[in-house]
Amino acid sequence: MTFQGATGTASYAHRRLASDLEQLALSSLEIMGRWPGLATYILTENKFRLFPRVKPGENDYGLAYFDHMGRILMSMGVPGAMGAMIYHSLPFVTVIAAEKENRQPPQTHGDFMSGYLARFADDSYPGAAFFAAPFAALSSPDTYETGVALLLDGFEEWIGRD
Repeated sequence: MTFQGATGTASYAHRRLASDLEQLALSSLEIMGRWPGLATYILTENKFRLFPRVKPGENDYGLAYFDHMGRILMSMGVPGAMGAMIYHSLPFVTVIAAEKENRQPPQTHGDFMSGYLARFADDSYPGAAFFAAPFAALSSPDTYETGVALLLDGFEEWIGRD
């Protein structure tokens, strides 16, 4: 996956910056996996999800993160409106994925799903039989990594059109 940016060239800098976006997204999932309540907090405390309250002298990590993402997107040469949508979409997927997967990853319920489906002949529900076992084996990190890759690939196509 390479971002072409405004110039239409997939330079080393653009590839590195796209990798930075991917690494920020993956590190966000790791952090929210370590502290599951964080995703819930971000989803429910809307005005503080970007800029949390900080005391005088404390580091404002929300502003630092927002600025870092803005610098990555600005360096990629995307217009501000496109950068805003990319910035919002990446955490949108991250937070929702973390919240959902911290509570209901398919892998956790594999035995239940297998037992439930075993009550029926495979030809009764061929669609369910087709992908039930692979679905029950899905892990949160693999699902998230695939989702982020698809999102970043979509951004690449979008950037290439403008």
